[in-house]
Parts: sequence; C-alpha cells; structure tokens
Amino acid sequence: MIKTVSFLGALAMLVSASLPAVAMTEAEVRECKAMADSIRVRQGEVQTMLAQRDRALETVELAGEQWDDVEIHRNASTAHAVEADKRKAIYDAQKVEFMKLDAALQSKNRMVTQSVVQYNARCVPAD
Repeated sequence: MIKTVSFLGALAMLVSASLPAVAMTEAEVRECKAMADSIRVRQGEVQTMLAQRDRALETVELAGEQWDDVEIHRNASTAHAVEADKRKAIYDAQKVEFMKLDAALQSKNRMVTQSVVQYNARCVPAD
C-alpha cells in the first residue's frame, strides 16, 4: 500500500562520527561538534516518528481490512449498511491521521537532510 523508506540510512553515512582533520579554529570545531550532535538528536526524532508512522500504517491497513470485510455485506440489511458506514468512517479518519504523521515525518526529514548538507559544506573537507 504505502512504501516504507528508511530515511536515516543515507543520513547516517553523511554525518561522520568525528570532526574532520582540517585547519579549523577552536570555535569552528565547537560549532561543527554542536551541529553533529544536533543532527544525531534530530535523526533520533526522525526514527521515532518513522516508528509512529509505521504503527499508524498498520492500524490503517487493519481498519481498511475490517471495512472491506463488512462492506461486502452492505446490501444484506440496514444494520450491515450502518456497520459498513461506521467502519468506513473509522478507516477514513485513520487514513487522515496517517497522512498527517507521514507529512510531518517528511518535513522533519527534509530539515535534517538540509542540516546534514550544511554540516558537510561547513565541516567536511572537500576531496
């Protein structure tokens, strides 16, 4: 249904564990270390958001299956139609929540990626 993508794999490779061995002032070294620490924290936040999004996806898929199971009996009776409508409303509400989580995750990931690019431009020597 929705493809799960690991955002942190590529980002983790971009941020080196140690600061580059170039001629940098002490202030620049501190700034780069602070940037690296901040990126690691935000990568953890992205990882948490990814797990939340994945759990929400499972919930949406289950709600969709539950709706599908009752939808096929819609025409059997009024009670079946009411139950199908109820399950569809639950499914739609959970899809909306999932989409909000996914949009927030993508936004956060873009910000972390921009930070990694800035870190690399400022703190990683060009080859």
